[in-house]
Amino acid sequence: MIYKISISNFKSVRNLDLELSRFNVLIGENGSGKSNILESITFLGAFLNDKLDNEFLFSRGIRTTEGIFFKSHFQKIDLKKPLMFSLWINGVQQLDKYKIFFEKNKWISEFEKKKLHALTFKKYLEKRGANFSETLKKMFQYFDDLKRNLDKIKNEKEKKIKRDSLIKLLKKAKSSIEAQVEKKALSLDKFLIYSPENSSLRNFSEEGQILPIGVKGEGLFKELKRLNEKKNKKQIATIIKSLKLLDWFDSLEIPSTSFSGENILKIQDRFLDTTVKYLDQKNVNEGFLFILFYLTIIVSENTPTFFAIDNIDSSLNPKLCSELIRVLDNLSKLHKKHLIITTHNPFILDGLDLHEDEQRLFVVRRNLEGHTIATRVPPSKSSSVKLSEAWMTGYLGGLPNNF
Repeated sequence: MIYKISISNFKSVRNLDLELSRFNVLIGENGSGKSNILESITFLGAFLNDKLDNEFLFSRGIRTTEGIFFKSHFQKIDLKKPLMFSLWINGVQQLDKYKIFFEKNKWISEFEKKKLHALTFKKYLEKRGANFSETLKKMFQYFDDLKRNLDKIKNEKEKKIKRDSLIKLLKKAKSSIEAQVEKKALSLDKFLIYSPENSSLRNFSEEGQILPIGVKGEGLFKELKRLNEKKNKKQIATIIKSLKLLDWFDSLEIPSTSFSGENILKIQDRFLDTTVKYLDQKNVNEGFLFILFYLTIIVSENTPTFFAIDNIDSSLNPKLCSELIRVLDNLSKLHKKHLIITTHNPFILDGLDLHEDEQRLFVVRRNLEGHTIATRVPPSKSSSVKLSEAWMTGYLGGLPNNF
């Protein structure tokens, strides 16, 4: 699990340390930087995947723009400074100030900028030696042997051939180590920002670049169909049981085979006359579709283990929001999912139990210099009054104070 991430120079984030747990909620006023925090994590995952084109970023939920606008542009800030990230997984630091520069209209890593040579890379590996000690020990020995042999060669032409060979080996080794870092950070590599849209949830013919389910809800029907085809239908049963949050909901029927041309979810309303057998996704209320989407991305084993949901309260009744958070927290624990959620609805907070360390609430705001900062709300602040009341009365912060 991603335990902590440090971010520098990304959009409104100047310097930020965010200590995460399994279930995290971000609150704050509009423009405080909640989405920027989510996008910074997505950006790092995309960079590790060597895919920073706008199409790739957009498919993962980032608001795409010109590359230069991903960097902080505060007063007294050197625009040549790189984006910097540090990452802790299960309490172990994996990336120590990973630096990303924007030069000549493209993003490059610190290693590309320095045109990596043997000693630079050796220092890089030494920093991470605690995680890959045996591999690195053998690699260092091999590099040292090559370096000594290279120094003995007098013929410049032969030395150049050997040097080029060494550089190729170093690049291969660099890729190998970075692959191991990526493997350790697999959940970051696949990080998405889900922000479902009504039209995508109703139109089952659309599929996005991200499979099985896109950030807007594309592919939801296909994934439900796949889950329904499995011999063990525990996941579908969990979804149907959880949909009982809605008082009118009775049952859900999904076409049984992938070859069926039927693209209809049959949703039964317990109050309907028997002459009307079901509602379908085109005429059911949008709140139902949003909840169905959230349940599916949590219980499916094909969706990322680490993801964000931006503005989870969209189209939902306030009291329903509180209970939905309790359900999603429980399901994320059972299905080993790691979430970051943003919201503007105070009733979302009433579904949290901050005395459970795996649930964390952060207030996001801009300081006097305009930098985004995030402060964790301690359990003690949830003991006397409801968190929704504490937020709306200004006790937690995260409210506009200019009117």
